[in-house]
Amino acid sequence: MRSATVIVLFLIQAKVFAQSNLQFAANERENGTALFAMDGNTGQVYFMLDYGESAGMWKPYGSGIADLNWGYLFAATERDSGTAFFAMHQSSGQVYYMLDYGDYAGAWKSYGGTLPVKSKTGFTFDVNERKDGTAFFSLDKTTGQAYYMLDYGEDAGIWKPFGGTITK
Repeated sequence: MRSATVIVLFLIQAKVFAQSNLQFAANERENGTALFAMDGNTGQVYFMLDYGESAGMWKPYGSGIADLNWGYLFAATERDSGTAFFAMHQSSGQVYYMLDYGDYAGAWKSYGGTLPVKSKTGFTFDVNERKDGTAFFSLDKTTGQAYYMLDYGEDAGIWKPFGGTITK
């Protein structure tokens, strides 16, 4: 009886953990704000608008990430053509992107290489849209070492360190 109870508790904890890794982003649009959440375990994206007929209702978008390697961080940016979603595996730095426009809308694709180091506590993730393309940023939560990767230029797709570490 005791082992059955332990198994049930484990399954309940696993289900709660699997549901409790939502990553969040919000983007301003012409009519209001678009809210996005991504399940950091599966890569499934959800969106909700604060305007229009379906305001206040979460809806799924696209597919999950095929490379199910739990532990993704999330960012979403607005472009002239639509929204770009980005996920980064928090221990390797592998980046994935999904667009809501174009021929491959709704499908995650991998981009670039992995971070050149392993972190003891993981990384953070941020994305900026620039005139020439997209810039990805990450910070090693252990050392404070910053990294960047561009999707344009000579070294596109390569994570590089920037600056030094944070001394404590």
